[in-house]
Amino acid sequence: MSEKKAERLLALAIALRAVSYLCNKLGLGEMGRFTLLMLRFGGAFLLLVLLFGRKLKGCPKRTFVHGAILGGLYFGMLSCELTGLKTTPSSEASFLENTAIVWVPLITAALQQRRPESKTLISALLALSGVGFLASRNGGGLVLSSGQLVIMLASLLYSSAILATAAFSRQDDPLALGILQAGFCGLYAGVAAFTFEQPALPATALGWGVVLVLVFVCTLLGYTLQPIAQAHTSPETAGLMCALSPLVAMLLGIVFLHEALSIQGMIGALLILSAMLYSKSARHRKKSPVLHHQPASAD
Repeated sequence: MSEKKAERLLALAIALRAVSYLCNKLGLGEMGRFTLLMLRFGGAFLLLVLLFGRKLKGCPKRTFVHGAILGGLYFGMLSCELTGLKTTPSSEASFLENTAIVWVPLITAALQQRRPESKTLISALLALSGVGFLASRNGGGLVLSSGQLVIMLASLLYSSAILATAAFSRQDDPLALGILQAGFCGLYAGVAAFTFEQPALPATALGWGVVLVLVFVCTLLGYTLQPIAQAHTSPETAGLMCALSPLVAMLLGIVFLHEALSIQGMIGALLILSAMLYSKSARHRKKSPVLHHQPASAD
């Protein structure tokens, strides 16, 4: 897969996953957060095994360990996200959580004991400024509540998951890794649901609709496609692509919740797009050394 195709696939995966903010907000009205995660990832895992179960045959123990780690990171991230969503609007949660676009390149530079490249800093600052404008599109200041702080913790866990995915997807079969991370996330959620909640299936058509969209659209496609795409892209690129999530969340709010797009919102959207375009043009001038690693086969 070429770098350009991988970027498009990664953008699609993140956009599909952005739908989950709206669905999670609706789902929390009918079931507990761990039950919702259990149904979402448990259902996706069963479908993935039915479709691609052969990918797990002969997988080395290392792949299962990596899947367990990624499943744990995403379970922690989503648990924080759903906790914050109880008191925070879905669009605002998306803006806060996707400050991962700043953490990823900075953590990468720190791990490699180097100074971040200027293009990375400029792109990250542009994207973060865009997220800031989107977050304050109603004209108010951003005062972090307890729910928002929990979502910021989700942002740190998300950036860790991006970096871990970038490392593991170059050592393991990306599709097998995506299947296993979904399975382990569903397993952890199931343990938490039966420990802290009273799990029950949705009682309304809306509840079932939410679960089905989360399973098929946000998880089956979104979370599974990301490891495949990241096998051919750098972690910095994946982090910057996170800027798509709040943009998609904002558009969903306009279409389905009839939210007005303010001047701040338009400025934020333009800044995010500018960050992506600048990052893309800069990579054409100088390829990232991370891309020299050969990914595992996805056949």
